[in-house]
Amino acid sequence: MFRRELWGLAIAALCLAGTTVQAESPVRNLAARVEVLAGDTDAAAGRWRAAVTHYSRALVLQPREPLTHYARGYAHYRLGELAEAEADFTAALGIDPKLANAYNARGHVRSLRDHLDDAIADFDRAIELEPEHNYAYFNRGLARHLKGETADALEDYDRAIAVNPHLADAHAYRGLIWEDHGDLDRAVRDFSKAIELDPDNARAYLWRGLVKLRQGKEAEGERDLERCLKLRPDLKAKVKKYLPTANV
Repeated sequence: MFRRELWGLAIAALCLAGTTVQAESPVRNLAARVEVLAGDTDAAAGRWRAAVTHYSRALVLQPREPLTHYARGYAHYRLGELAEAEADFTAALGIDPKLANAYNARGHVRSLRDHLDDAIADFDRAIELEPEHNYAYFNRGLARHLKGETADALEDYDRAIAVNPHLADAHAYRGLIWEDHGDLDRAVRDFSKAIELDPDNARAYLWRGLVKLRQGKEAEGERDLERCLKLRPDLKAKVKKYLPTANV
């Protein structure tokens, strides 16, 4: 019922919008708002392509709405369309250069595109705008980790956890640094904390399992690897090297 009413409003508003030449009008704004609401509904249901369509219609009506660019950018990101996502986040920042979340999102996309220095600059700006932005600290840590700057990455993971102790991935990736440093007990503690916070964190089970195998705790390590495979069967080829009996 809600969706039918939403579309009814959209059709009526768009028809009325076609009768005016004003760049901004209550009717035009209503039509844009209806499209944004429809996009938000689709995004919440994981219908990312439909969400892009609605946000695009809204931007035809209100091209300088930064949060709509941001929302469409996130939908593009979820579709794996990284260039389009980056363009939308950049457009949002061109309209409102104080959107910390847009800097963080663009930085994340730039990391995925292997533009690590540009990504770090974005995370720096997000943190400058919001000094307690835990995801910006975590994402900057990831970018630094990928660059091999483990001391700086560790500092960022520590900061992310200090701001938000429930950020499971920050514990998991910090555990990787402890493992690289040979501190296996501390690595296991971080992986275990990540699993406590997110019981479906397949990476944390994988990494803890491998460390436990290194510690000679074969039964515990194999249990972790089996749990990883139940959560992520696509990792079978990787895990099978350490767990020959894997049967998923």
